[in-house]
Amino acid sequence: MSWSRPKAAALGFLLLVSAGCGFEPLYTETSAAPQLRNSVLVEAAGGGIGYEVETALAKRFGSPSAARFRVQVRASVAESEVAAGWMDGFQRSRLDGAAEFEVAEVDGGRALYSGVVDGSVSYSSTRETFHTLTARRDARRRLALQLAERIARRLEATSESWLK
Repeated sequence: MSWSRPKAAALGFLLLVSAGCGFEPLYTETSAAPQLRNSVLVEAAGGGIGYEVETALAKRFGSPSAARFRVQVRASVAESEVAAGWMDGFQRSRLDGAAEFEVAEVDGGRALYSGVVDGSVSYSSTRETFHTLTARRDARRRLALQLAERIARRLEATSESWLK
């Protein structure tokens, strides 16, 4: 594959602009984000979706042998019908989820950072109950992973300002 001059020029321009704007990679030796590894205790509420978010965040941040921070998450999910074609035997549904989170010190309990993330996924259902239940469960899992990923990215990106 050959590179054209406009593509090479655009790449060079992007590298030049990112170097001049103070861009810094998230995971460097001097950044705060790697310090979150194995130091975050995750507690989630919200039923099944909360449990899935908690599990995904625990995998992302590792097992806290000596937790310094507690992340409390309150997750919720709402389901709505997007399209229906029952004559053809299918229905399209959407799951909208939101998760409020707060980071606090484990010892003092002082709140350090809080925020809200949201996301949505969709799935198709058929007249077959098993397939519909499987699709719904998979969609809930994907939504939980999406919310957990957004929380983790937000914590890592802002950790410089609240991590001590």
